Amino acid sequence: MTKKFDALVFCGRFQPFHNGHKAVIDKALEMAEEVVIVVGSSFQARSTKNPFTFEERKAMIDSVYKDEVNYLGAQGRVKTSRVKVVPVMDYPYDDNAWVSAVQNVVNGAVSSVWTDFPKKIGLIGHSKDSSSYYLKIFPQWRNHIEVENVDDINATDIRHTGEKT
Repeated sequence: MTKKFDALVFCGRFQPFHNGHKAVIDKALEMAEEVVIVVGSSFQARSTKNPFTFEERKAMIDSVYKDEVNYLGAQGRVKTSRVKVVPVMDYPYDDNAWVSAVQNVVNGAVSSVWTDFPKKIGLIGHSKDSSSYYLKIFPQWRNHIEVENVDDINATDIRHTGEKT
């Protein structure tokens, strides 16, 4: 089956990574050769809202997708991951700077081995609330792939489960 996209981009904080996030990535892998996971708030200090470092969140995601690889080149000698996890910093009150930063990390992550043609890149995500407005602010990814919420899972509730009242 031919993939619809060369790459799909999934943005989130993944605080923590959970089965709802996994469902989005699994759907993206069905539709694209590569999935670029853009991890927001990557350089924030630990807090109740951001309990995990970028490295910890990347390790969570990588542990689930360690076997998702492509083989490129002569006799398939070059092994490249289909799932790429990249950090991005926050730009409070400056959506243009954030969009530019995301575009830059995505362009750096998408494989361009032996290709001179533009890559077909899309955005995938779930419109859960007002914080999902970012799904509509990327000029080149306007028609994003919308996915449903899985079992009403959300990271905020997961974080609050561990808090003492």
